[in-house]
Amino acid sequence: MNYFQVFIRVQILIIFLFGSVSWAEEGNRRTPIVKAVEKIGASVVNINTEEAAPAVRNPFRDSRNPFFDQFFKEFFPRLNNNRRSLGSGVIIHPEGYILTNEHV
Repeated sequence: MNYFQVFIRVQILIIFLFGSVSWAEEGNRRTPIVKAVEKIGASVVNINTEEAAPAVRNPFRDSRNPFFDQFFKEFFPRLNNNRRSLGSGVIIHPEGYILTNEHV
C-alpha cells in the first residue's frame, strides 16, 4: 500500500468516527428552554396599532390667549398624522386576552 491509499483510508475513518458523534449529540440540544418555546410558541403574538393623532402646526398655540388661538387657527390648519406602535405579547386566555408590557 502506498501512502496515498493509507491517507484516504484514515480520512474516511475519521469522517465516520467524528460524523457519528455529531449526529449523536443532536438529541442533547432539546433543553428545557427549547421544549418550552416549542410548547408556547404559537401563543406569542405581534401587536400593531395605528391611532389618528391630529396635530396643529401653530407657533402661537401656547399663547394662553383665546383671541390669538382663534385668529391663528384659520392660518394653520390641522395636520392628519397617524401614530403607529409595534409590540408583542402572549395569549393567556382562550378568549384572546393578551399579556404585554406597559409600554406596548
